Amino acid sequence: MAEHDPMLAEALRKIAARDPAPPAWSDSGNLPWDEPSFSERMLRVHLDETQQAATRPEPQRTRIIDWLVERLPLPEQTFLLDLTCGPGLYALELARRGVSVTGIDFSPAAISHAQRTGAVHRLDDRASFVLADVRKANLGRSAFDAAMMLYGQLTVFKPEETRDLLARIRQALVPGGAFAFEIRDPERIERTPRTWWRIPAKSIWSDEPHVDFGERYFDEQGNATVQRHHILHLDSGALDVVSVCDQVYTRDEMTAMLTDAGFSEIEAFPAWDGLDLPDAEDWLVYIARVPSQQ
Repeated sequence: MAEHDPMLAEALRKIAARDPAPPAWSDSGNLPWDEPSFSERMLRVHLDETQQAATRPEPQRTRIIDWLVERLPLPEQTFLLDLTCGPGLYALELARRGVSVTGIDFSPAAISHAQRTGAVHRLDDRASFVLADVRKANLGRSAFDAAMMLYGQLTVFKPEETRDLLARIRQALVPGGAFAFEIRDPERIERTPRTWWRIPAKSIWSDEPHVDFGERYFDEQGNATVQRHHILHLDSGALDVVSVCDQVYTRDEMTAMLTDAGFSEIEAFPAWDGLDLPDAEDWLVYIARVPSQQ
């Protein structure tokens, strides 16, 4: 490692000299989902039922699916759009129940896994998966009876991107169609800054030895949380910096955005409407409907 000592030292100097709290969205503000090796590492996390870093264990997913089927509702032969579907854990179960699902995600590994799993279980006639960025994907017009976007993914985009996406989701739904999504409850957002460092054997950042210098803070002006990782690769001395932003929306702000996008009958359900989930209190679930008369 001696030949990399100068690079390691320079990387540490950069970390020490960093801007302690740059504004939210001052860089990409999102994970590199479309980077193949990152998407493979993230897929491992998605499929690990022992943690909730990227999704929920199967019993919790089942409770959520049951709730969605009843509330939206999602009877057999419903056409559903699953935005940021990941490896299809929700979509494939809904397809098994007779729903026709189109899943869209940015991660090549996740989409490949969903496609393979659907084929193995002979669900590919009711579950199709598209590799695309939902911010740019063609969602069609009046093509779906319902849409969903789970685990807070609506807030990982800049506000202007979210407004555009909501308008396109509205266009993709039939009259009377419903859009269900969950975001962090603004009353439960952690605003106290904190820092940490870890030396994991492997993580979503690398399969090789590395140090993760992490920090999290709240950007009051931008009304967003920022989680920044300085990843120091010990074998090479290379330094990667990744920032993840989550926009915070009050109920009034989200209701206004949905209304501007053309939705009506907007309902908000705190704490996942009482579902038995260990983190239910952190979430606010919305169902917004397209007017029945156009």
